[in-house]
Amino acid sequence: MKQIERDGSAQRRICALLDECFPLTVKQIAEMRGINARAICRQLDALVAAGYVEYRPGGGHTPRLYRRTAKTLPAPVARTPRAEVVAQRRRREREALEARFRIPARGELERVVSAWVGA
Repeated sequence: MKQIERDGSAQRRICALLDECFPLTVKQIAEMRGINARAICRQLDALVAAGYVEYRPGGGHTPRLYRRTAKTLPAPVARTPRAEVVAQRRRREREALEARFRIPARGELERVVSAWVGA
């Protein structure tokens, strides 16, 4: 299976970014995704080779500007049961990290500490 066929893959996310706001440079895509620019370059090279993305060559110090072509993305392939379990775990971990720090209610901290020490 090719990466572009997987739902939520890096290549699909890059294509979605380029659909929403184009043209973008590698640096802009890397900042939006929070990923190293080298990884973005590799994905963009694969997308250009497959015909999903095109770029306008930059001259001199002007960076390349990437944008989506009219070629439609293939339908996403259904996940296997194991892949779905992994995706759910990652989703829960991401939600836990994104949750705001919660100040414990009055007496809650004492209850937790007393449960630890067995009081």
